[in-house]
This record gives sequence, structure tokens and C-alpha cells, in this order.
Amino acid sequence: MVKPGDAIVNPEVTEPSYIDGSASNNIIGRVEEGILNNENDFSIVKIDDSIKIDHSVFHMGVSPVKFKYVTHYDDNKTIVKLFGKVSNYRYGKILCSYTESEIDYGNNRKVIMKGLIKVEKISQPGDSGAVVLDMADNGILGLLISSTVSK
Repeated sequence: MVKPGDAIVNPEVTEPSYIDGSASNNIIGRVEEGILNNENDFSIVKIDDSIKIDHSVFHMGVSPVKFKYVTHYDDNKTIVKLFGKVSNYRYGKILCSYTESEIDYGNNRKVIMKGLIKVEKISQPGDSGAVVLDMADNGILGLLISSTVSK
């Protein structure tokens, strides 16, 4: 767990991209705390006071209002959607409502993450952080944290 005062490699947070997908160098905040272990990969960011926040999901025109839990009843039935920075709008089926996977963060840092929802391959490297929604009612299921090279 990263705590206040711990070294953070790059504490500055830039906006993800422009509408056309090109990179942005606009700093919008700083990482205050973060955690990376076998169940969590996220950080808390203090957004600059001058930044206007839009709670709608990027390019989907929806404002999710609830979180949804996924159970084994969703396996091979529930359709999800996301809008990734690289792959844009995509959708696919939940394959497994609870799984684990080894994720390589580089620099010899591999973490076995638990409690993941596995879906059909709908993302590409660079889509990390995209909100994953239930196609039927826009309920928030989670955030994309990993993509595999193969199906």
C-alpha cells in the first residue's frame, strides 16, 4: 500500500487523452494514496480545483448511478460494454464472475489478482481504467485493469 510520504514513481496525473485519441500532457491532479496487492490496483487522486468534473462515461452518453454485483448466474449470459482509449466502444459476454490472474506490471513485478470478472476479449493494451458497464441497465461492474494479448 502506498501511504502519504511514500515514494510514488510518477505522482502527476494527466487527462487520459483528447477526443481524437491523441495523448495529453495536461496535468489534472496528483496521486495522494494508492494500493497494489492481490485484490486491488487503484489510487486516490486529488484533482486540481480548476478542473471541471463530468460524471458521464466517456463517449457513452450515460451517467451510471449504481454499482452491480456479479454472481455465477451472470457467467456466459450477461453482456458488458466499455469505451476504451484504444479500442473505443466494445461489448462482450461475462465468461466467469470470479477468477484470478497473474498480471505483469513490469520491472519483475507480477501480482496474482483475485476477485476479477473475466469477459470475452474486448479490450486492447491502453484501455486500462475504462469503466465496465452492464449492457442492460448501465450498472457499474468494475474497471478494466488488464488485457491479454491472446483470446
